[in-house]
Amino acid sequence: MRAQTIEEPIMARKKRTPTQHSQVQRDLRSPLYRMQVVKDKTRYNRKRDKTVRSEDFRKAA
Repeated sequence: MRAQTIEEPIMARKKRTPTQHSQVQRDLRSPLYRMQVVKDKTRYNRKRDKTVRSEDFRKAA
């Protein structure tokens, strides 16, 4: 190992930590989070119902 000189700081290189954004992105890619994001089939999807109603209006016209 090289002897440290006075000019050379001991903690010269700080280990790079990931930025907050990239850390969040990595969490979003995790399979556990993906499982939670998958739509809950037991809940009633109101958006789908509105699209069905608008089709009925078109048929009636």
